[in-house]
Amino acid sequence: MNQILDDNMFLDESRCGEGKNGSGIEIVNFRNIKNGNYTYIFGSYKNTFNATVSSVKFEAEFFYKDGHFVWQEHESIYKNIEPNEMQHFAIKCGCHDHAIPEYSKVIVNVVE
Repeated sequence: MNQILDDNMFLDESRCGEGKNGSGIEIVNFRNIKNGNYTYIFGSYKNTFNATVSSVKFEAEFFYKDGHFVWQEHESIYKNIEPNEMQHFAIKCGCHDHAIPEYSKVIVNVVE
């Protein structure tokens, strides 16, 4: 079900997904929004370590319906996050003159 958020911005709830836990950083939730040629992934993550973490690298992988790989983007955040603290992240995909290919599934992982 598409929900109009702004003129050309849509939230496609069918493309929401669950992130994987990696390296003591838990992806709590995320959603993707298409706006023109861009796809944005907005979400929240939590530090499950017993120590402060100073940087996190996220990876968004896009797949066709049949499971074949389509596209990949990375985003790093350099910010201290205390134990059990939750923060937000955003990953921007695409360019002003071309969009990423069509996809049906997104997986977000913590890679560093």
